[in-house]
Amino acid sequence: MADAELGSAFPRPPVHFRLFSDHNLNELAQASAKGSPISGNLEYLKPPLPPRDGGSYNVFGEFWPIPETLPSLKDMEIQQLYVEDQASEGHAPGPQTIMNMKSLSRQLLLNYLELVGVMGINPEKFPEKIEHLRILFINIHHLLNEYRPHQARETLALLMEDFLSKSRAQIENARRACADTQETLQELSSREDPKDLSPVSFDSLETNPTCEFAQKQKDLEVWKQLENIEKDLENIEKDL
Repeated sequence: MADAELGSAFPRPPVHFRLFSDHNLNELAQASAKGSPISGNLEYLKPPLPPRDGGSYNVFGEFWPIPETLPSLKDMEIQQLYVEDQASEGHAPGPQTIMNMKSLSRQLLLNYLELVGVMGINPEKFPEKIEHLRILFINIHHLLNEYRPHQARETLALLMEDFLSKSRAQIENARRACADTQETLQELSSREDPKDLSPVSFDSLETNPTCEFAQKQKDLEVWKQLENIEKDLENIEKDL
């Protein structure tokens, strides 16, 4: 009964959860402080020791080894319907693995069609076909699980490639902004009159007819370009 309860979809809490009262917790704290042996109901209040390598732990009635390893179909007493691909060994799927997946998929479709035919002719024989489908699904699921490490490595590689491409784009934007800034500074430093380096508005151009309009307009464009470069640098710093 206890095993069935642990294996259910919504198991109840353990029976000893009622022992976690304030009185029992205080007794456990006092016994631990004095170094007294803990016995009786107080033993249920002690946290279990962490599992060690080579041991196992129980989750909802199922035992999992440490370190976790994928059990073979033979260990699970399930008939294996495909040939092991010795060339892959947990890395990229080899030719034999691809052939196995195609073969299992065809068998799955064939057995499903046979199940439909059996249900139309003699429905009493459907348990046999259901069992065949169950074994096929377990074989396909097990074959896919063998390549979970390969999938994890490929996913990590894609994430790293995406991160590198974004970082390279940000670095390229920063270099381009620095080059534009250096070009603008060189252009400003090559001017003869340093007074022309101050920002000038269009209003001052209208009120000061003695200045050259083309030169002042060029100054405005330079200052606008500097402002744009400064904004680009701020955006790059935020992205980094």
